[in-house]
Amino acid sequence: QTPYLVDTADHLKKIAGMVAGGNSLKGVVFKLTGNIALPEDWYPIGELSESGVGHKFFSGIIDGDNHLLTVPEGGRPLLELTRDAVVRNLEIFGIRIEGAGLHDKVVVDYGDDGVYTQFNEPDVITVENVTLKEGSKTLGSGLVNGGFNSGDNNIFIKNCTIEKNVVVGYDKTQ
Repeated sequence: QTPYLVDTADHLKKIAGMVAGGNSLKGVVFKLTGNIALPEDWYPIGELSESGVGHKFFSGIIDGDNHLLTVPEGGRPLLELTRDAVVRNLEIFGIRIEGAGLHDKVVVDYGDDGVYTQFNEPDVITVENVTLKEGSKTLGSGLVNGGFNSGDNNIFIKNCTIEKNVVVGYDKTQ
């Protein structure tokens, strides 16, 4: 599948807007073409609903192509809420990230029908070849914040690196 090329933070905002509008972008591939700095007002991709029903999940594939994503100091990570998403080949840096380095919310997800059928629930995310760069600090877990997910909502982390001098849980209450 030919990827959509992502050149700027505005492209990431468009992706976030599509997801907020109800399009999960399931299976759509996005490829970074260069380093990107998230804006100060960044809100992560994907949204929790207040009622617990009707969450807006991101289900696409982000290939960082080994480029650097910079989170502004005190900013939020790239992703908020995902279902069967993939992020690969990405480097992340943030002096003080208000959440995990990549993905900030994990919830119980029984799929579109909302019916629990053991061993058949959607995965949360697959994270491959992602590096949290030296000097970064995260409020939450290193790459993906835990949450309230079912044991059937898997998180796969493969060949990822947290470099030396990264602080995980910078306020030390985690």
